[in-house]
Amino acid sequence: MDIRFVALKNKTGVPKSVTQSREKLKLPQMNKIYSIVLTTMLLFLMAPKVWAADFTVSISSTDGCSGYIQPLKSGASIQFQINVKNIWTGNCNVGINKNNMGIPAAWVAIDNNNQTITPQQSVNFLITLTIPANTSEGEYSMPLSFNAYDSSNYNHSFTYTTQVVTVDNSVPQLPTFSAIPSSGKIYVSGWSSYDAMSNTYTTKKPSSGISGIKSYTVTLKNPDNSVKETQTINATSNNYYTFQNLTGNVNYKVSVTATDIAGNTNAKEIVVATAPAAPTMSSSVQGFCNITLNWTASSGATSYKLYDATPSTPVLITTTTNPSYVVNGLTSATVYKFYVVAYNSSGLGSDAGNTLSVSTLTVPVPTISGSQSICSSGTMLTVTNVPSGCSLEWVPGPGLSLYSSSGSSATFKATDNVPSWIKATINSGCGVASYTYAVDAGKPKPGAISIDFDAPPSRFTASIDGMISATSYNWYLDGVLIRNTTSTLQVFNRQLDNCGHVYYVDVEMVNGCGTSELRHAEVSEDPCYYYMVYPNPAVSEISITQSPEITSLSLAATSPKPRNIKSIKIIDNNGITYMNKVYGKEIPNASLNISALKIGTYQIIINEGKGQESHSFIKN
Repeated sequence: MDIRFVALKNKTGVPKSVTQSREKLKLPQMNKIYSIVLTTMLLFLMAPKVWAADFTVSISSTDGCSGYIQPLKSGASIQFQINVKNIWTGNCNVGINKNNMGIPAAWVAIDNNNQTITPQQSVNFLITLTIPANTSEGEYSMPLSFNAYDSSNYNHSFTYTTQVVTVDNSVPQLPTFSAIPSSGKIYVSGWSSYDAMSNTYTTKKPSSGISGIKSYTVTLKNPDNSVKETQTINATSNNYYTFQNLTGNVNYKVSVTATDIAGNTNAKEIVVATAPAAPTMSSSVQGFCNITLNWTASSGATSYKLYDATPSTPVLITTTTNPSYVVNGLTSATVYKFYVVAYNSSGLGSDAGNTLSVSTLTVPVPTISGSQSICSSGTMLTVTNVPSGCSLEWVPGPGLSLYSSSGSSATFKATDNVPSWIKATINSGCGVASYTYAVDAGKPKPGAISIDFDAPPSRFTASIDGMISATSYNWYLDGVLIRNTTSTLQVFNRQLDNCGHVYYVDVEMVNGCGTSELRHAEVSEDPCYYYMVYPNPAVSEISITQSPEITSLSLAATSPKPRNIKSIKIIDNNGITYMNKVYGKEIPNASLNISALKIGTYQIIINEGKGQESHSFIKN
């Protein structure tokens, strides 16, 4: 703070205003006024000179707190600087007048007092304030006055804000605080204290502390009084601290020491027992509907609370004195989460133990063993993997009836000859698993035969949809058993030189219940064509001649008979006749002019008298 002190400068002579007034007043009145003015001027001339407007003063350590010096206790000392700047036009020798400092004058030492300060120059006066031993506590005023002699030995004296020296010998109030323990931590918070003598200073200078207290020291001791950890925290900072990485079920000592601005201390210590160590869940035994949980016993624990942490908000399952528990009423094939909290006899709970994630057992899918042929006489099936404590249910499909069941086996009888199934379900009481076993009820009943002609080339393939219970298939061609096989398809050779030949294909299935009826199919070679129609497509004319292959076959016959054409008819796909030519004389070959026909597809019918042959051709 830079403060300029302003005072009136003394002048000599009678003011002009007084002289003028005397001329206008009567003599008695004039003499009375003159006497008053003269007396006033004499008193003013006799008063000391004050030149405060010529200097500025600042004390950085107290200007912000109304001149209050940091409180000290007896025997303590402090140093601070007083800065003085000369804003007069001449040099002055400036010094601090200790005689005006009151009681604290004897406690003050001034380094390099009486310094010459040139115009616009600033100098510092180092003040050492030492409180004598046994000084009574209280607030002591310390006025500041300065002498400033110029070259003519005139004193430009000035003063500054009176400083306040606080002597604080008393300890702060006993601190109060709370300490909340857990397994491995102690949370200390809410500490508070008060010091009456230092309180004014912290009020004036809030950054220095609160309620006269500068800082708090939080200390943690082991049971043997050895210091485990200590922390000093400013009173203006947070009033909480957590001691971590502690051992469970240990009687620690926690103390909070309050230190006031003068350095006086007062401490409070309490014994704080940490909670039992957090239990560790180490093993589990899973069932379909329950889980057996085990955890490590915590020293000092008298009970344990087991929680289900599967939902977002954990649910208390039970309170037990044993380090194990069977959790019932669960669902199979489901993941659950659990943790345990240990409690001592005072009801102090540990930190939550580790969260164990564990799943109940999954009900196995039934494995069914037995024949897939269910006969009318009865067939037994068995589920080979029914777990202990689980039940088994059987359901027959169409064409079947459940004859009897015992344990993991059941006997079924066929009531029809159809493809069917049998369903087995394992029930754990909290979950199920099923499997459907494909079977055939009764004797096999084959479906339709499919024939792929000329596949492979020069042969044809017959196939049938198999039945799961079939052990073999009997394939017949033209009434002759060709093969007994487990294959659902059979390849046959074709009679390529036997046009129009019809193949008779039959098959029967065999399973454990017997042999099926024959399933029949027919396929034939292309019919025999005696004539060739060419060119095809044609534009204006087509020719009809006997096929060379057929001619050679006829000539090779024992009694060859030539084939002759009696008439030729041309029709479209709608059966409309466009040409019908009858020959008066039978001829073996013929030619026809078709230029008048429209573009399209037509049928040409060749009549030999005893029979006729039809060919398709395209007119371009």
